[in-house]
Formats: sequence, structure tokens, C-alpha cells
Amino acid sequence: MAVTEVGQPQPTEFDFAWFLAVAKRYKVMIALIGIVIGAVTAFMVLSNPVVYRAETRIFFEGQSVNVLDADDVIARQQFGRDALDDQTQLMLSKSLLEDVIRQEGLLETAEFNPLIEREPSPMMQPILLALEGPLGAVRASLIDWGLLSDGSDEATELGPEDEAQLMAGAVEAVRGNMVIGRASPRVLAVQFVSVDPERAAAVVNAITATFLAGQLQSKIDAARDATTFLSERSQQLAVRLREAEATVQEARAELNEIAGQSAEATKGELEVVSATLSQRRSELPRLKARVEQAEEVIANGNLGSFEAFRLSAEIREQRDRLSVLENQRDTLARSVPEGHPSLLALDRQIADAQKIIGVEAAQIVDSLRNEYATAEQTILELTTRLAELEQIVLIQSRSELRVRQLEREAESLRTLYESILRRLKEATEQQDLLTSDGRVITEADPPQRPEAGKRKIIVAAASVAGLALGFGLAILLEITNRRFRHPNELMDQTGYAVLGSLPKVRSRRRADLLAKIGTKRGKRLYEAVQELRTNILMSNIDDPPRIVMVTSAEPRAGKSTTSMLLAQAAAQMGRRTILVECDLRCPVVASFYEDGDKNEPGIISLINGTATLEEAVFHDDASGLDVLAVQSKEKRTMPNAPDILASRRFRNILNDLLARYDFVVLDTPPVLAVADATIVAPMADAVVLAVRWREAVRDAVLDAVDRLHRVKAPFIGFCMTCMNERKVESFARGQYGYAEGEYRRHYM
Repeated sequence: MAVTEVGQPQPTEFDFAWFLAVAKRYKVMIALIGIVIGAVTAFMVLSNPVVYRAETRIFFEGQSVNVLDADDVIARQQFGRDALDDQTQLMLSKSLLEDVIRQEGLLETAEFNPLIEREPSPMMQPILLALEGPLGAVRASLIDWGLLSDGSDEATELGPEDEAQLMAGAVEAVRGNMVIGRASPRVLAVQFVSVDPERAAAVVNAITATFLAGQLQSKIDAARDATTFLSERSQQLAVRLREAEATVQEARAELNEIAGQSAEATKGELEVVSATLSQRRSELPRLKARVEQAEEVIANGNLGSFEAFRLSAEIREQRDRLSVLENQRDTLARSVPEGHPSLLALDRQIADAQKIIGVEAAQIVDSLRNEYATAEQTILELTTRLAELEQIVLIQSRSELRVRQLEREAESLRTLYESILRRLKEATEQQDLLTSDGRVITEADPPQRPEAGKRKIIVAAASVAGLALGFGLAILLEITNRRFRHPNELMDQTGYAVLGSLPKVRSRRRADLLAKIGTKRGKRLYEAVQELRTNILMSNIDDPPRIVMVTSAEPRAGKSTTSMLLAQAAAQMGRRTILVECDLRCPVVASFYEDGDKNEPGIISLINGTATLEEAVFHDDASGLDVLAVQSKEKRTMPNAPDILASRRFRNILNDLLARYDFVVLDTPPVLAVADATIVAPMADAVVLAVRWREAVRDAVLDAVDRLHRVKAPFIGFCMTCMNERKVESFARGQYGYAEGEYRRHYM
């Protein structure tokens, strides 16, 4: 864990050694949780009776084959995963299990009826026999006191609701004891667990038999229902088909009555009339033109220019006669004068011939006019007939369309009727071929041995789960830990060095520490104090600190003991050293030294001016250390500590001490408890914060450091106190890789 900012640790990668260290650190707790959970599980498992597991297997061939329909045979051969899941749900259905419960009389057994007292397991019988006497006496006492009923007045009859609840509970119990799995793509393995091996085999066989019988019965019922439905449907369709055919015949008769002929004949006549009308209409302009041309020729007198006149025999004969008469008159006129009777006779003949020609021409024109009028009348008649025929064809077409629609409806009814008849015949013949989809390939036999192996597995799994739970709890405790358990944790969280790590030395009084310095454990403490002293002096090589203040973030951190040991180590170097007690509220330094005169003046008297420095300082002959502490008699007249420590008088005392001593150690109160430490801190050359191992709260230490920064105190680092070197190794291996205590033991 590297440090980027003060108080901000940088996360590291996965470290397997850290998990091993956590397991070792909390091994007792982890083992206890695993043992307790395993023991509880073992007790619960052993308190339950042994169980037997019976199994039967069903092979599913697919749905029943319809041998009458090849397409149906092909479509029903598939039986996949979804179909097996459906069969499993059917086997777990409530109605099926209720039938099995009734068949096997499971409600008459204690295993499936909670109202029947269950016999204890063989493993629990000795325990219950041993407790029978005390438990019986307690029960009798409770009955005598009226706190427990003896059961004599309890009703034994059950109502319908109670029976329904018992049945529902039995169904759930049976369902819970069933295990249905897929042995192969088309085979289901059905297992049942019971305390009785005979019952286990009987129940699982009954389940499969009831299931297969129910399957077959459902198919028979479905086929019977289908036959009934098809029969009724065929009868209905037969009636409807007859009605439809009769409607078609009536519609055809109505169609023929409309025009007295068929629609095809009407359409043929329509085509002929239409063609004739078209022809007459095309001839009408020609006839009209002939009439107009004849009238124009008569008006002009040039009858020879008109074909009809030229073709007339009468006109041709009279014209020939007229030509002869005109020639005769011309010849006679040359020989006789005008008015001659012969000429007059010829003129009369000529006039008669011309009159005959005119009458004949007029008759021809009248004939042409009659032909034209006849053509117009014919066209009018044809037009009227054409309209009549078109109306008739339209009516016949609509009627014919209705007839065709009725025919299609009748044909569809005929097709449906024939299909229903065919299906009815197939369904009737197939009822004799119905079989169940599955068949039992392995029938269950009563198991010979109980499932003891699974009990061991359950206990083992519970024990492993308990160990895992304990390990998880250990990791949770490790992650949520807010206290310092290794010097490097302190450095990582704050960014400041740990100047010394003082091992814990057991002693009833602080004064006994001096006597234990010579022991093996005391030597470790001595070396740790020497290291602390050296690191403090080396914190500023050019100008080593002379006034060192020792404080802590919280009470009971060992700061006073650390101050005493640091001052004593400095005195052993030959430096003139004095230990000054600045914790005026809870003074303890005087109790370190039993040889001191408790009636002598101390630091309070010195500050008040009632004693001189020489009178207030106590000299310890054993260590060569001078001590300026609060004496017993001064505790009764304790003034305001912040005012004293902030006074000029106290500063002058420190200056006097610097003039007389090489090294001054100030023991101050905790930073977070009172303001005394932050008042004294700026007067020191170096400030050391004592942190008790596994007791100091991280947030409290960080807050104390922050407060020292705010008063611009010369804070140089920490001293970890009361450290268990053996236990701190587990934290070292898990996160930091080493512990100083391992190396120090080789030299002490």
C-alpha cells in the first residue's frame, strides 16, 4: 500500500498472502464458527430419521401414433426437452398427488400427518430416554400448575377445512420428497424419499402408475369427446348441406323463369340483335343519301344520272318511245308547219310519255323513302330490343352470380362434411389404438440401505460453509478495522515516520518498568527506546532537537511511560536530561519514582514562584535523571492548566531548563482531550505522538496530527506503544512482509 497523500492509501493488487494472514489472525474465530455450524448441522441431521430413496424410470415414446394418417405419424414422433418438462409438471400436479396419498394412505402415517406423533430417530432415542424422567416431571408440574393441558379435552374430530389443510400439507410434503430428473433425452428418473423403504418404493410406483393411467384416461376421454363432437358436427353439416343444395336448385329455377330461356341463349340473342342493329345503323346514311339524290335528279330532270331510274324498265321503255317520238316530230316539223294536226298528235304522245316517266320516277322515289323509313323503324325496334336484352342479361348475371355463390357455399359445406365424416371414422377406429406416451422401464424396489452418505456430505458441507462464513466475517472485520496494528499502517495513513515501536512489558506499576530493564523482555524495551531516542536526535542532524514533547491523540496511549523511558535513555547517553510533567490535570510522573519526597515542591510551586528550580527538581540516583513533576501536595491546589502553560512564566522556565540541560522531555496531555498539548507544542523543538498498538483509532490520530499542524507544531513522527511483537508479525506478513521483532529475538 503506497502513499500518495496524507491519510489516502493507494489500493494494491490482489495479494494471496494477505488472505492467508487474515485466516491465521482470526483462525480461532473461524474454527469456532465452523465447529459450531457443523455441530448444529450434525445435531439437526442426526435428530432427523434416516431416509430411503427409491427410483423408477419412465421412457417416453412420444404421443400416441395415428396409424390412419401418415402425416400425423411423422408430426408426432418428436418428444424433446420441453415435452419432458411438461410431463414433469403433470407428475407434480396436485390432483395426481392427492390420488396417490389416498391410495397409499399417507395421511395415516406420522411422516405426512403432523397430528400423528413421530417416533424419534434411533440415534436420538438414547438421549430422549435419558431425558424422559426429568422432562416427564417438568411436564407433570406444568399440568398441575395449569400451564399445560394434558390433552384429555382436546377434540379429535376434524372439520372439512382441517382435512383440506392436512391434504394440502401432505401434498407439499410428498412434492418436497420427490426428485424428478432427466436421465436421458427421453427418459425421466422419478425418485421418492421416505423414512420407510417399503413406503418409498410403493409411493414412487404409485406415482408413475397413476401418472401413466391418468395420461391414458385423458387420451380416452379426449378421443370420446372428439367422437361425440364430430358426430354432432356431422349431423349439423348434413342438415346445412341439404338446405344449401335446395337453395341452389331454387335459385336456378328462378334464373330460368326470368327470360324463359337460359342465360346462354339470352346472351346469344343479344349478340345477334347487337350485330343487326349495328348493320342497320351503318346502312341508314346510304338510304338517306339515295332519297336525297333521287329527289335532286328529279328536280334537275336528268333521270339517267341516277341508277334506280336507269334500272327501271318502264322508264327505260318510255324514254325509248319518247326518243322515237321526238325524232318523228323533228322530221315532220321540217315538212309541215306548226300547229299541224300530226305535230299536235306527236306532242300529245310525247307529253304522255313524259308523264309516265314522271309518275314512274315519283314511285321510285316513294319506294326509296319507304325503304329509308322502314330502316329507321327497324333500328328503333332493334334498339328497344337490345335494351331489353341487356336488362335481362344483367338480371340473369346477378342471379347467376348468386347461384354460383350458393354453389360454392354448398361445395364448401360438402367438403367440410366429408372431412368431418372421415375424421369421425378415423377417431372411432383409433380409440382402440390409444396408448400412454410413456412406459415404465425400471420399476422401483425397496432400497436396502438408507442415504447415510448424504448426511456426511451435509455435515461436511455445513462445516465448510461455516468456515467460509467465519473467513468472510474475518475479512469483513479486517476491512472495517479502524485501528493501527502495525507501524507501517501508521506511516501509510499519515505519511509520517514511526520513530520507535515499544514492546509491551507486563508490570503492575509503571515504576516496575525500571526494574525489568535488565530482563530479556526489558532488554527489548531498552533497545526500542534507544532506537526512539536515536531517531528523534537524527530527525535534524544539523540542529538536533533539545526540547521534545511527547503527547498522544487519546488517553491511555502510554505517553507518560514513553516520556520517562525517552528521558532515561537520553540520560544514559551522558546528556543532562530532565523530564518535565506538563500534564497538570492528571499527573502521574511522580508515581514513577518511589524515592521522591511527596512533600517536596514541584512544577506548580515553581510556576507560582513559591519554590526555586533547584527546590522543585527531583534527581533520580538510579538513572541519573532529573524530574520536574507535579507533587502530591500540589494536586490539591491545581490552578487553571491552560493559563499556566500559556504564561510567560512557563516559557521562562523552559528557557532556564535549556540553559542547564542538554535534553528536555515534556510529558503533555492528549491532544484531543484538552488544549494543553496544542499550547505547549509550538514551544518544543520536536513533537512525538504516542500511538497505542491496536487501540488507537485512525480518525483520532489523523485529527490529532491535523490539530498539531494548525498550531504549527514541529511534529516529526510517532511512537507505537504497548506492541505485542509476536502478534504484530501476523499483520506484518500479511501486508508488509516483515516484522522487526523476528530479527530482534536473535540478539536478545
